[in-house]
Amino acid sequence: MKIKKETVENMINNYFTFRLIESLVKSIITARKKLLNRKKKKKYEECDVIVVNLSGRKFNEDALKTISQWGKIEIVEIEPATLDLTNPASYMQVVGDYCAEILDRLVNRESLVEILATQKCVIVPPGLNSTAIMFTTMLHGMTGHFPIMSFFYEKDNGYDLTPRITLQSIRNHYRDVQTPVNQPPSIEEDLVFLNLARHELSDEALHEISQWKGYKKVTRATPSLDLTNPLTYHETVKDFCVKTIDDVINLEGVLRHLKIGKYAVLPAGLSSIGIIYTVLLHGLCGHFPRASFFYRAGSVYSLTRPFDFQEIRTKFIGS
Repeated sequence: MKIKKETVENMINNYFTFRLIESLVKSIITARKKLLNRKKKKKYEECDVIVVNLSGRKFNEDALKTISQWGKIEIVEIEPATLDLTNPASYMQVVGDYCAEILDRLVNRESLVEILATQKCVIVPPGLNSTAIMFTTMLHGMTGHFPIMSFFYEKDNGYDLTPRITLQSIRNHYRDVQTPVNQPPSIEEDLVFLNLARHELSDEALHEISQWKGYKKVTRATPSLDLTNPLTYHETVKDFCVKTIDDVINLEGVLRHLKIGKYAVLPAGLSSIGIIYTVLLHGLCGHFPRASFFYRAGSVYSLTRPFDFQEIRTKFIGS
C-alpha cells in the first residue's frame, strides 16, 4: 500500500506536536513543583516549629493544644504504612526501606532538608521501636545530630503529646561521663546480648539466641514505669535508661564490650525508651548499637538477629 506524502507529513507534524505538548506539560509540572517548594520553604521559614508526625496517630484536640504552645506551628503528616514484619530474614530490610522512603519524602517532597539540619523540626516518631530507632539513626547520619522529639502518652480521656525533648543534649551530657575501661575484650571473648526488654523471653527466642555464635545473654530486671504525667515523662524514661545502663556497666567485663561494640541490645518496647537507650549508648560508646527486636512467630514472639545500626548511620552520612 502506498502512503501519501500528505499522510506522512501529517504524522510527522502530529508527532512533533505531541512531543511539544509532552515537553510543555513536563515543564509546567516542574515549574509547579518549584513554585510549591518555594511556597513551602517560605511557609517553613515564617513559622517557629515544624512538627513532623510519623506516629500514625492523628493529632487530637489535646495534642494540637500542646503543640500550639510551642509558637507558630506548621504540621507535616506522614501517612503510616502497613509493614509485613513476620519474616525475620527481611524484617530490618522492610523497616529500613520504609524509613528511607519517609526521609526521601521529607527532603524531596516536603523540602525540609535545610530545616532538618537546623533542628527546627520536632519529630513525633513512629510507635514501633525498631522503626523509631532506624529513622533516628538515618536522620543522625544525614544531619550529624539527634533531633528534638515529642512522644505520645496515654491519659484517662485519651492521649496527648509530651513536651519537647532535645536528644542531642542528653547525648552530649552522657558523652562527658567518663567511665574507665581497664582492658578491651580479646577477639576470642564472647559477644554480649543485653536483654533490656520488659518481657520474658520465650523458648523460641532463647533458641534463636543460642544460634548466634559467640553471644552470651545478660538479662536485667525492668520495673514498670509511670508515664502518665507529661511533666515527668522524659525524666522518668531517662532515669530508667540511665539506671539500666549503669547496672549493665557495673557487671564485670560488660563495659569493655560496650566500648568496642561487641554487644547487641534488646530494647524495651516503647519507642521513647528505645530511642533514649540509643542516645545514651551513643554518648557512652561513641557509636550506635547493634539491636534485636521481637517479631511474632505464629502464636509467640521470637527475636530478629542483631542488626548493626552504626553501619546504617555511616551509609547515610552526607546523603
